[in-house]
Amino acid sequence: LMLDLLAYRDGLYHKESSIQKFGPVVEYMEKYFSEEITLEELAEKADVSISYFCRKFKSVYFMSPLQYLIQLRINHAKKMILQFPQMAIKEIALHCGYRDVSYFTAEFKRNTGVVPTVYRNHKL
Repeated sequence: LMLDLLAYRDGLYHKESSIQKFGPVVEYMEKYFSEEITLEELAEKADVSISYFCRKFKSVYFMSPLQYLIQLRINHAKKMILQFPQMAIKEIALHCGYRDVSYFTAEFKRNTGVVPTVYRNHKL
């Protein structure tokens, strides 16, 4: 009980309960990252308002829900680029939830420092 009180006082209880609350949301993001996902949809799954969801998500995961989704997509793209070296970058972008290959390329470069084709050529 004393440890619980100390954890509550230090904010750890809230963080743990937020992780439990957002666990299904994160699982949903990991499963459906290739589809269009809105903040409204994610907040609804957590049964909280959008502003509360965004604020709490960032306090738990140290990034916004959108940043988390982008990271999921880019990490999956990196795997696909290496697993399927003959697949067009446009196809990989589509599989990772990007409808616009230019936007995908810009996000990829922002997150990795290189464009997808350079990443492919450097890693293979």
